[in-house]
Amino acid sequence: MVVAYSGKPGEIKQGDVQPWLATDGEWTVAGEPESSAWWYPANDHPSDPALMDVSIRVPAGMEAISVGRLESADAGNEKNFDTWHWIARQPMATYLNFMTIGQLRAEAGRRSWPARTSTRCLRSCPPSSGRWPSPRC
Repeated sequence: MVVAYSGKPGEIKQGDVQPWLATDGEWTVAGEPESSAWWYPANDHPSDPALMDVSIRVPAGMEAISVGRLESADAGNEKNFDTWHWIARQPMATYLNFMTIGQLRAEAGRRSWPARTSTRCLRSCPPSSGRWPSPRC
């Protein structure tokens, strides 16, 4: 199934609950147990896991992260937009999915766990500071 969505989900609230977090130049949607249903059709229950294939179209110069492995970061099809494509190849509860948009940097990294020898690490770069946080993954 392919779901295309456009709109302003960040304006949706249920009482005081709002899964969209915004700071100066960064936007994130995350949270459990029901955050995914706020931005795509989902049965937010651990007994109904799903594979995740997330493409995020952002203004040129911004980056987007989600669950899984970065498959592509397109910077050429549209002059003013880039599309970031993330795929999680192991089923997971849909409420574990998240998305962050901002000025980020993806790096290859290493973890000490034997079963996982490499991963992608992402660091936020606040636009005002121009410095990257600690290089630890």
